[in-house]
Amino acid sequence: MIPERTLGSKRGLLEMVKYLNQFIDTRKLTMVEIGSWTGVSAEIFSHYFRKVICVDAWKSSSSGMTVRHNMQAVEDLFDKRMASLDNIVKIKQLSKNAAVMVDFCDIVYIDGTHTYEGVQKDLALWAHKATIAVTGHDYWKRKFPGVIRAVDDFFGKPDKVFPDTSWVVFKRKMPVK
Repeated sequence: MIPERTLGSKRGLLEMVKYLNQFIDTRKLTMVEIGSWTGVSAEIFSHYFRKVICVDAWKSSSSGMTVRHNMQAVEDLFDKRMASLDNIVKIKQLSKNAAVMVDFCDIVYIDGTHTYEGVQKDLALWAHKATIAVTGHDYWKRKFPGVIRAVDDFFGKPDKVFPDTSWVVFKRKMPVK
């Protein structure tokens, strides 16, 4: 069985989008998601963003992590979930290769490799491309201390962390609309 986001995690993503919409209308924005897995979060984002660019290599060795799942089956679930969504762009590449294909985005969501080194690399590749905010998942001390350390080392503390462990750092002070 391939693990997917829980109901609580889905609610957390919706809470994050609602929070972002206090400052800016996400329906006008382009988001890049680094690490799309089966596409649950991309599907949610597709309902709230103009365009969602999904970056994932869908290879077990690409992340440097041991993945005990059939990555072709994971990608097939992603493709099936995205089939009816016309605002999704799939880039099947390593993050570092995809970064040269995307000049900028409004928001980037980092959810690829969950190690300190992996998150640091993704932040270095993508944070400067985001014009509004850098966001991500798994800011969770007990399970992913490397994510917390990487985000804190890069930005300091996030502007907000949500119950599903998603986090947001605004590129500049955002006035409430």
